[in-house]
Amino acid sequence: MDNPLFVKGDKGVRFPIRQHLLSLKPYRNARQEFEGQASVWLDANENAWGGAHQGAYSRYPDPFSSALRQHIASLKGVSHQAVFVGHGSDEVIDLLIRLTCEPGSSKILLSSPTYGMMAVSAAIHGVECVDIPLSTPDYQLRVEDLVEAMRHDPSIRVLYVCSPNNPTGSQWSLQDCRTLAEVAAAQGVMMLLDEAYIDYAPGPSMARELFWEEFPNLVVMQTLSKAWGQAALRVGWAIGHPDFLTWMDKIKPPYSIAEPVQTLALEALQDPSMLQKTVAVTLAEKRRLRAELPHIQGVQHVFESDANFLLFQHEVAGKLYDWLVQHGVVVRDRRGEVPDALRVTVGTPDENTTFLDACKRFNT
Repeated sequence: MDNPLFVKGDKGVRFPIRQHLLSLKPYRNARQEFEGQASVWLDANENAWGGAHQGAYSRYPDPFSSALRQHIASLKGVSHQAVFVGHGSDEVIDLLIRLTCEPGSSKILLSSPTYGMMAVSAAIHGVECVDIPLSTPDYQLRVEDLVEAMRHDPSIRVLYVCSPNNPTGSQWSLQDCRTLAEVAAAQGVMMLLDEAYIDYAPGPSMARELFWEEFPNLVVMQTLSKAWGQAALRVGWAIGHPDFLTWMDKIKPPYSIAEPVQTLALEALQDPSMLQKTVAVTLAEKRRLRAELPHIQGVQHVFESDANFLLFQHEVAGKLYDWLVQHGVVVRDRRGEVPDALRVTVGTPDENTTFLDACKRFNT
């Protein structure tokens, strides 16, 4: 029988942990068994001679990315126990599903169109997605319907919300997120709030507004891949209740974040001024694209966006896509999610000019 809730703590905090994991004895790596100082390390079966790169990478990395966690925590104004670092946000998604959802019986609640890896990860793990699509034609979150689903379907283990949403670009209101977080906590549902694009948004991060002390079932996910400009490093993190993140640590692979990745990520986070500069120029260029796209022949609608991209509809979107490719410009075809829609990432000024010029030369 599907065990719906795991109760932990004096306050009765409820996390939907899979029943067979409650008795799990997690793998303990060498650095967990001995955390002290030493001059000779012969406990992890590493190659003491080293190899290429002057042996710089012959030792296993910090399994918990401790320095990275500490720095992210200081940036976000939370304790380091409230931060989990993953191999990209996709690992956070994968681990959260594996931790909470029973294959064949648990469900994930989401609103399409949204980031596609949530549904893919759910399918990999044999978990059904309950889709309450965004309202049309404005593509807004149907909060009351999401609340109703959580209250009446006890098999829902996870609510996934992307804000700003990909591919539509909208950031959901603090009140809507608060309402959903309140109901999720009351129903023992984990709410995963994906804030990959939060640094471009005008509104605040929910990690600052919806603290886990008030909403213990809320997990906020962010990344280095977007505004921080470090997509190749594959580093994402979750901010949430320390008791829940402890469970994620129990089931994660022991060394998922490589040593050079930890070092480079930490270096990137030391320079928030670079983030501010790139965000400012990106937003300025987005305003330029937003102003010019409606005047291009065939463009029917340009969605408002709180991210670093614009979704727009074109009367012959498929032909325009092919034309752009022929002229060396690649955008994302989103007709499978939003009718006649293409998504364009805000690039450099020169890249954006090339894109606009190609669109203007297109003859429908």
